[in-house]
Amino acid sequence: MSDRLLVLVRHGQSEWNLKNLFTGWKDPDLTEQGVTEAIDAARKLKAQGVTVVLITHKLREIMAVTDRVSVMRRGTIVETVDTAATSPAQLADAMVGRRVLLTVTKGPARPGPVRLEARDITVLGHRIRYWDEGQGDPLVLVHGFSGSATYEWAPVFAPLARHRRVIALQVIGFAPSEQPDIVYSTDALVSHLGEFMRALKLENITLLGESFGGWHVAAYATRAAALGLPPIAKLVLVGGAICVKQAPPPDASGFADPQWEIASAVFAGALPPSYEATRMAILRDSGLARREPTRDELAQISVPTLLLWGEKDALIPLECGQDAAALIPNAELVVLPDVGHIPSIEAADDFIRIVGAFADR
Repeated sequence: MSDRLLVLVRHGQSEWNLKNLFTGWKDPDLTEQGVTEAIDAARKLKAQGVTVVLITHKLREIMAVTDRVSVMRRGTIVETVDTAATSPAQLADAMVGRRVLLTVTKGPARPGPVRLEARDITVLGHRIRYWDEGQGDPLVLVHGFSGSATYEWAPVFAPLARHRRVIALQVIGFAPSEQPDIVYSTDALVSHLGEFMRALKLENITLLGESFGGWHVAAYATRAAALGLPPIAKLVLVGGAICVKQAPPPDASGFADPQWEIASAVFAGALPPSYEATRMAILRDSGLARREPTRDELAQISVPTLLLWGEKDALIPLECGQDAAALIPNAELVVLPDVGHIPSIEAADDFIRIVGAFADR
């Protein structure tokens, strides 16, 4: 092994954290184009005699840059092979511990009738994409940092809409909603959400957010009255990014089931690169990274509140939900065993049952 060592830790949806233990590179956030450039740079360093250790779950990158690969599962190395002697499919099987289908053979598509139509509305001068189905008191769904309402709510939207009106929006800044060059402050995000609900003339609203969306709707509950925005009747935080004491580790998984994690990584690779710019703007401009709403503000939430948490949430741990339950008056915490950070995907049936019962009270 060379006496010069470069460790590359790949995590998240499009972020590399590069730490050169000897030459002191700074840590950049890269787009997918930047990832390709980083791989090229790693190859050049390898040609110069630098030993490169790449830590990642991205199979394409493993195959592109490595000579030898070790697979770790649940903290233990289970297999070490020469890269030339393996394949993405074999590595995926080793990562999960069972057979993984990376491709599915399908016949020609036969489009059926349109069952749910995307709609657009202008709010504060900006276009918002949303989906609206069902009758009755509205349940409004606010997605997380995946940036995709269709990804997070597809398993639960139609079943929930059988018994009530369900509305899912793309948060301002996440395509296909408009991505304006604005300051993405907490008040700006809350105001766009509130004016969206006002434009639809919603009343008796159950407002639900997942992950970043949980932070978003909690901020709404604490600021809506002061900003003159529509009131809500009930609040649901699903793994909400509140009461967070420290950032999750780079290798924290969003799912308890490794196969869901692999599927999520494939999906993340197909997201628009602009999503990362929106995430960075929100982290820079809003109170999300500054532990807002404060504990005192959370204690002022007066509407009935459901906290729905996965027992094995590694991104926003269950302790955050327990802390929030102690702070928010009239709050109840429901814990889903063996579930990770996104219950709407990993435990859709439980999500539908629990959220539907709470909304109907």
